Amino acid sequence: GGVRIGAFCVWTPQQSTPEARPVAWAFAAQADRDWRPAGGGPWTTPSPPPPARALGLRGLMMAGAVIVEATALERLSAEIRSAGPQADGFSPSSEVLARLGWTEPQAAAVLRGLGFARSKPSDPETPVRWRRRRRAPVVGASPVAPKGSPFAALADLAAAPTKRRVRRRRAARA
Repeated sequence: GGVRIGAFCVWTPQQSTPEARPVAWAFAAQADRDWRPAGGGPWTTPSPPPPARALGLRGLMMAGAVIVEATALERLSAEIRSAGPQADGFSPSSEVLARLGWTEPQAAAVLRGLGFARSKPSDPETPVRWRRRRRAPVVGASPVAPKGSPFAALADLAAAPTKRRVRRRRAARA
């Protein structure tokens, strides 16, 4: 129960239950009245994209140019983990795509949106493999917390210089 931290997003599984979905979608409609997903996903992101709040209330997440259900992302994560660690990446089989309910182009768009890169096979008969892109560390950049947030107060505390207490040694007793 509660909030689940997945491999690709943070979500609440109870939000996807048949009892909770109408309530969540009613609030999502208040956040964005103009967009409703039609049919099964993933969906191409409209222009302008729906607000993150409207997506989150519907149990959806934007992954690059597509919008995907959080539950589908969790199933994808489980499939990748079950394939085991592979140096040359992950290759979604037709069975995996069928379980996710995705076509090959949809899976490619989702994986690209999640930061995966397509490996070029040396042999045309070899299935396409996907691996996580390595992101270069950003030098000198640090996240900035919004003013007034608890994180901004913590950042101020961390940035404040602290006086160092000097500990004096006690003389040894004879």
